[in-house]
Amino acid sequence: MAEKEASSSGTVPPGHGLFVDWPARSVKLLEEWCDEHGIRRSRGLEVGANGENWGLYATRHYEMGELLCQIPKTALLSNKTSSLPALLPLNHLKPDSSHTILYLALCLLHEMRLGEDSPFYGYIQSLPRTPILLPAFWPIEELAGRDGQIASEIIRGTEVEREIALKAAEGLSLDDARQFFATLGPHLPLTKTHPGPSPFLAYLHAYSLVCSRAFVIDLYHTIALCPYADLLNHSSSAAHTSLSADDFVCHRCGSLRQCEHDIESTSGIAYRLEHLPSDARDRLETEVDTVDLRVDRRKVRLGSEVFNSYGENMGDGRLLSEWGFIEQDSIGGNVSFTLEELGRGGEMWMKMAEAGLIDLTIDRGEGRLIGPQPADRPWTLVIDVDGTISVDLFAIIVVGELANEEGMEEVVQQTVCQVESAAKTLDEEDDHPSTVSFNDTTAKVVEQIIRLVEGRLKALYKADVGLDELFTLQDSLGPEDGLQYMALTALINERRLLESTREKWTDLLDLSLVAAHDWEGE
Repeated sequence: MAEKEASSSGTVPPGHGLFVDWPARSVKLLEEWCDEHGIRRSRGLEVGANGENWGLYATRHYEMGELLCQIPKTALLSNKTSSLPALLPLNHLKPDSSHTILYLALCLLHEMRLGEDSPFYGYIQSLPRTPILLPAFWPIEELAGRDGQIASEIIRGTEVEREIALKAAEGLSLDDARQFFATLGPHLPLTKTHPGPSPFLAYLHAYSLVCSRAFVIDLYHTIALCPYADLLNHSSSAAHTSLSADDFVCHRCGSLRQCEHDIESTSGIAYRLEHLPSDARDRLETEVDTVDLRVDRRKVRLGSEVFNSYGENMGDGRLLSEWGFIEQDSIGGNVSFTLEELGRGGEMWMKMAEAGLIDLTIDRGEGRLIGPQPADRPWTLVIDVDGTISVDLFAIIVVGELANEEGMEEVVQQTVCQVESAAKTLDEEDDHPSTVSFNDTTAKVVEQIIRLVEGRLKALYKADVGLDELFTLQDSLGPEDGLQYMALTALINERRLLESTREKWTDLLDLSLVAAHDWEGE
């Protein structure tokens, strides 16, 4: 997915070992396979194929709620439907959450090794043949070359690097993938076209496809590749559709209907189905369990490409680290901070959580410089694309300036109100703003925010050069430098956000210092 936006795919590397003597990717073969497996598609859609870049295009207008595609769950490629036989127990490997992704990549590699003998061949032959170079792969010279080496340096200290670290914490680092494949790869069944073991690069190709194309389905399949639906490219601003599936299936056999594994209530209904009205439960007995793709975000115009969305507020860091691309009209994304970066404030925040005081601070601070927590990641501490500091981050900085815990929640609320009031004054009287008075705590908090932002700026690549020089560097890149181009886009967007945020808070501090000076002179 999102192949049209990506610049991260190169040529098949030496030693890849896959797709040897395979015919070119075929839309016709994919559609025939979909027909054979009961995948219903609207006749008003056509696959647009331009080399590696495929997408879905509308040959008629679509209204909200219209069904575009319906995929039986039996046609999904998941750990449950793959022809890969059980290999070794996985309980000795890293976190359970990572097993499904790592193992699904192994399943996909097995199907690729089978080639035309795979029951999924009509589908997998349509997948990209060139590697999707996720940033975690950039240091691998065989995959990314010199372009990847330099791009890895450029993203140092950015949100891209932090997203890679988050994936590593989930057991999805490059080393985790290497260890997983070293353990299970040698046990892959031999095939006619692959009578020997595949190299790690082959597994990485399958892994990158899973990371960039798989969807969360239900308790049985967990994640899966969704044939035809995964042709949709991503758009943050122009998405039309989303996938939906009933996830309350039996986790043991995948049945949506009541089954032998269910625990029944006193009324004889499976607990997992009790939330359904009786007519809906009756329909389960006759309907096929499917994954549905509908127009549910905006209408689709005749002739336009149909877009999906991976989620709200997807910034450069997540898009690049998880899907290997940055949108052409990208404006960046949130900049995050960790509790460790906030020192004493982070420690005090944990005490507040234990004391049940956090809600008192979260309910405040939806002002011009302080905003609510991100809806998609409410636990994160961020500055958003508008330069607004999340209320939790602001509160942590406040409590870090307090001498003791007494009256902590009241001080946080007062500081939020002071900053909101001052920001409103600065905004409404932009040409000749009135002076404002900050108490000592508020002034220290504003100073600490400025220091925090400056510290982040200093940690970025080429922090000593101006944005103009970074733009010049980006403009000088050639077509072989696609990874560097994306890395510089992420860096420049982050620099602009941090610099504008610093300017806002510096203006606020200057306004308060003038107020203090005038007051002292009276």
